[in-house]
Amino acid sequence: MSDIYYIDHNVFVNLVEYRCGVTKKVRDNLLRLTDKGIIKLAISGELLQETLQVLYTSDVPQLKDRLIFLKELGSYIQITKDHGAIFKDDIISFADTGKPSLPYLPNSEEIIQQFMGDLSNEDINWINDEVKNWKDDFYKEMFPPINEWAKGVEGWDNPSWNDYWKEGQFVEFLGERWAKEYGILERCLDRGLDQLKTIPSILMATGYWAWNLYRIATCNAKVKSSSSFDYTHAIIGAAVGSIVTNDKDLIRAFADIPDHTTHVLPFKEWLRKLES
Repeated sequence: MSDIYYIDHNVFVNLVEYRCGVTKKVRDNLLRLTDKGIIKLAISGELLQETLQVLYTSDVPQLKDRLIFLKELGSYIQITKDHGAIFKDDIISFADTGKPSLPYLPNSEEIIQQFMGDLSNEDINWINDEVKNWKDDFYKEMFPPINEWAKGVEGWDNPSWNDYWKEGQFVEFLGERWAKEYGILERCLDRGLDQLKTIPSILMATGYWAWNLYRIATCNAKVKSSSSFDYTHAIIGAAVGSIVTNDKDLIRAFADIPDHTTHVLPFKEWLRKLES
């Protein structure tokens, strides 16, 4: 069985453009390992869609390099659903079965096969439509405003992160909010809202929100302009089970949030594995 790694947008660009220590040897080893079925890469449907949308409206050579690289990887890519769709499917699946859903597009292989040919405008439109079917923009609607909630932490007597996470019962609090939104509260209550933490994407969505909240309230941290992208990668990486990233804050968040089983590989460490 292949090891599968979700690579975030920056890692993908590094591999395409030979940045941050990526050499021809690294690329060749990666293609050799995928060709042997030892590893697979997971990319988000959003990344694929972005590449196609920009590629055919621009002559930037790097964008054409993205397409070449994706075609080199071919059937060794798995395409994930949008993070919002993963999240929604997972909480509904929890209500129905107590287990997470599959994070990949149901017709991922068909999309890749279509992608591997000479793409016409009709093909591009079809692929984009398939990806759009699994998009669900939930960030603003599903999370309480983080700056407002940070004010509620300021009255605490300097809680440690572990105490804050334990006492806050964030999985239960946010889980109830989400279950109501999707009309499945009774079924989730039957299974126990605390059991939502057994669903990787939900645990990480909750944990990353609470982790940011804690840092804003106790460390005077600022909400990053890229925070919505970080949620994307945190949720998809957790659902896939592994993530390669060079985002230091995201790596730290995964290290601090308890009980998850996601394998987190800093980009440089992953490069060393590819070079060996």
